[in-house]
Amino acid sequence: MRAFLVRFLHRLNGLYRVLEALKDAEGRVLDRIERLEQFSASASWILRTRLVERHGYLKILTAKPVAADSPDHLAPWGTARDNSTNLRFNARMRAWIPAEQLRVLDLGCSGGGQVKSFLDQGCYAVGVEGSDFSRRTLRAEWATIPEFLFTADITEPFSLVSENSGDEPFLFSVITLWEVIEHLRREQLPALFENIDRHLAPSGVVIMSVSPNSDIVNGVELHQTIENRDWWLRAVSNLGFTHHQDICDHFAGDYVRGHDNALDSFHLILTRNDEEPMFRDRLPRART
Repeated sequence: MRAFLVRFLHRLNGLYRVLEALKDAEGRVLDRIERLEQFSASASWILRTRLVERHGYLKILTAKPVAADSPDHLAPWGTARDNSTNLRFNARMRAWIPAEQLRVLDLGCSGGGQVKSFLDQGCYAVGVEGSDFSRRTLRAEWATIPEFLFTADITEPFSLVSENSGDEPFLFSVITLWEVIEHLRREQLPALFENIDRHLAPSGVVIMSVSPNSDIVNGVELHQTIENRDWWLRAVSNLGFTHHQDICDHFAGDYVRGHDNALDSFHLILTRNDEEPMFRDRLPRART
């Protein structure tokens, strides 16, 4: 019996040493993870600082800082939950438009995830959200990059201006709207596209996903314009913009939001009617 107890205690001691070694290894791994996170945060801060040195901080000028009458503000749903990103979309954008020329405005930015993902890659980006829910609650990236996120009713006139350029609207090479435009009423579309036109650089592009479906949440219809793809193509054309289906091939389905989020949704890639997309020659599938 004594010999058995001695062997048992030896085994317990060995097991204790193994557990201590595992605990020590876990501590070293956690320490390395913490250091990597600190390094990543520092690198992101450096990139953002350099972008601000080049472009300046932006401010927003608007008489209506919150879309207070929007169903999305009155009954927060996507604005209280979404924070979408897709690094494959970012990669395809950077393969098309050089990083130093890539300036992204995300309208209906919700949690600001896409904005932060571009900033972390050294590309200038800001977002505008209609509701102030995420700002008030410091949700998602509103707690990490608040100086790059703004609120405004995008169906009322607004201007994003840089401290480096007076009151002239800052121009973006890309403006995105992910499942946003169907949330607006038909009569609000001209004002939206006036805001887009005001901030879009010459030959800049507008990329959007559109849902043709109703979306009722807690008895509230969130989608105010429910129409099919042909209707939207006519609408954007009448508002002065042309869709480029061939450029959709470049993205091969790698968008921030789309069919997986909203069944049967589709994408439009637009320029002004009289303009060709910038850097078209950098798109392998668009070359002739």
